[in-house]
Amino acid sequence: MGSANPQLVTCFAKLDLADAYLQVEVAPVSRELLTINTHRGLFMYTRSSFGVKSALAPPQQIILSGVPGMAGYLDYITVMGPSPAELRERECTVFERVLEYGSRLRADKCQFFLEAVGCEIVLQEPEIGVSQL
Repeated sequence: MGSANPQLVTCFAKLDLADAYLQVEVAPVSRELLTINTHRGLFMYTRSSFGVKSALAPPQQIILSGVPGMAGYLDYITVMGPSPAELRERECTVFERVLEYGSRLRADKCQFFLEAVGCEIVLQEPEIGVSQL
């Protein structure tokens, strides 16, 4: 591990990608595998769709690659920082990435400067515990 103490995470933001699945283009070689039969003939997806299990993480992986203090779960991005200033800096990085990739956030579902974030586990300084949801 090393002698340096890891920075504690004390601030969180929870960002919601709007239609996250629909924002990722399917690779041309995979489109044939996602072809479905409808009453109007065959339909070939060009974007990820709901229900494609392997499409669960790509929106966050693509947008957040190389950005520290981030975690993705379904269509949410959790931003973590050791201080409000660091959290704000990381949020700005995420906003730039979202714009760069042509994605959108749902402002009505985004939450900023939280002390804890929960989905299946609760991340809260100083310990991690199971959510009481």
